Amino acid sequence: MVSTFFERWHPKTNTFHISFGEMTITLDDVSSSLGIPVSGAAVALLEDDNNTNFELLVNYLGVTDEEATQQLHQYNDEYTGTRVQIVYLRLLRDLDNVAGYSWGSRCLAWLYRQLGQASRFKVKQIAGWNTFLFFLNL
Repeated sequence: MVSTFFERWHPKTNTFHISFGEMTITLDDVSSSLGIPVSGAAVALLEDDNNTNFELLVNYLGVTDEEATQQLHQYNDEYTGTRVQIVYLRLLRDLDNVAGYSWGSRCLAWLYRQLGQASRFKVKQIAGWNTFLFFLNL
């Protein structure tokens, strides 16, 4: 079923082309399916910075200096888009502000991007939480 979504996705219009017309995933779909906020502050990521990322890994995830160095080396060399970017930790430093972000907007933008990439001719995989597509009433 999910592969059918990929085949029918048109990245220029961000819509599924189905025999009876076009359909898309909206912020309302995200909000009602996932129950996460679609209004609030934008989830804007800052540029990756190894010093800041090192600090985030050590202070917020509790890894040792050696583990952080190893993880950053692997992260920089092998980042494939299938892992969560470390820069998201910056948004989680102050947990009191987390609910004020528009996480639904970010999720939808990410899904659109991944569907656009997966709809290309030779692509055989997609990153992200594809199970969400099953929750939609398209």
